[in-house]
Amino acid sequence: MLEASLLPKADQLDRIARESKLIQRSSRKFTAAGFLTALLKAVIKGDASFNHLVMHLAGFVPKTMTRQGIFQRFGPASSAFLLGVIRHVLSQRFPETIAALRASPFKRVIVEDSTVVSMAKSNAENFPNNGNRHEMTAGCKCLLIADLLSGKPLGLQLHAAREADQALAFEAVDLCRKDDLILRDMGFFSLAALLEIQDRKAFWISRLPVSVSAAGIDGKPLAKILAGTDGDRIDIPVVIGRGTLPCRLVAIRLDPARAGANRRHIRSEAKRRGRGTPRKESLARAGWRILVTNVGPERLPPGKVSDIYALRWSIEIKFRAFKQSCKISHGLKHRSGFHHIEAMVLAAMLYHLLTLRVHACLAKRKAFAGWISIEKISDLVSIHLLALSQGSSPSLPPPDPRHLRYERRKRTNHWQAITHSLA
Repeated sequence: MLEASLLPKADQLDRIARESKLIQRSSRKFTAAGFLTALLKAVIKGDASFNHLVMHLAGFVPKTMTRQGIFQRFGPASSAFLLGVIRHVLSQRFPETIAALRASPFKRVIVEDSTVVSMAKSNAENFPNNGNRHEMTAGCKCLLIADLLSGKPLGLQLHAAREADQALAFEAVDLCRKDDLILRDMGFFSLAALLEIQDRKAFWISRLPVSVSAAGIDGKPLAKILAGTDGDRIDIPVVIGRGTLPCRLVAIRLDPARAGANRRHIRSEAKRRGRGTPRKESLARAGWRILVTNVGPERLPPGKVSDIYALRWSIEIKFRAFKQSCKISHGLKHRSGFHHIEAMVLAAMLYHLLTLRVHACLAKRKAFAGWISIEKISDLVSIHLLALSQGSSPSLPPPDPRHLRYERRKRTNHWQAITHSLA
């Protein structure tokens, strides 16, 4: 068995359910464990109707409930119950997962990413998305913030799908402490947020968007610095954002094939948007992987900066595994109530947290040393949850390591391509 049960124990779920007012008196038709497992099975299979929820619940209670009965259970109390379970999972200790970071000079290495759960456009009133030129669309944005050192998620939030990642730039900042390191994607880039991180005596590494200006301390534009460099690496002090933020710039030259593909994409986008010829600075930057940071070279040499930033891709892989194994969007292709949809999305994110916990537990075992697939672990968790019924153990039996390893293939995967380009 794993170090901890996959789901909270029945008495813990009952306590959370009573605190959230989901259960006020005992019933033979409804239990907290049955309700939670029914929701998890629904999001895995993509069957979110009340009829399917009743059938899933029937395996945990001696007397079945009607569709009207399960419908009445959805409200502020159901959302509060699921949030309570999520807080319980987040409060648990997660084992260390990334050995390469254990000797790092940082207390925590924080990453963040978001994904949008799409749903029927008829739900746009409660869950508006950006839409298109013809009609409104609907969706919900899920934001995950995690610590790579411990493998533990630090925060899980739901936002409107139309809310840009940049607008969420301060969510991770609010969680950071002294000597933390935040790895930021360009979508979350915000000069004000980076300044706030520094004020908290923490550190950051980020890719530099083309829209943000950069110059050497002598005022020389970045494009000229890149054009005048013969080597494959640059490590210099710069000022970004029109003199707003002094920092350190680390640039790694990309191989010709990758640089050419980037430039073709830039020209294609400029043509599609009717902007004509793209800027020379954009084409110059396309040949480099450019990182900016406030971590000094005495703490991180140039090679280490790129190596640590490459680990940010791990959260992208986790969300990809979530989308592959969880069919929440299939179950939301019809109009439904606000609290029903909110409960389904919260259950989907709880399923994702359980997958991360199993991955963290297995990654530290010698038998699973090496590259274990988060996608296959997500499939393993989904199969186990679907098999749960009344009286079965919520603990996950130890899997065969051979079933969870990445398959060997000649072509490089996306993770390897990014790692090689940053090396």
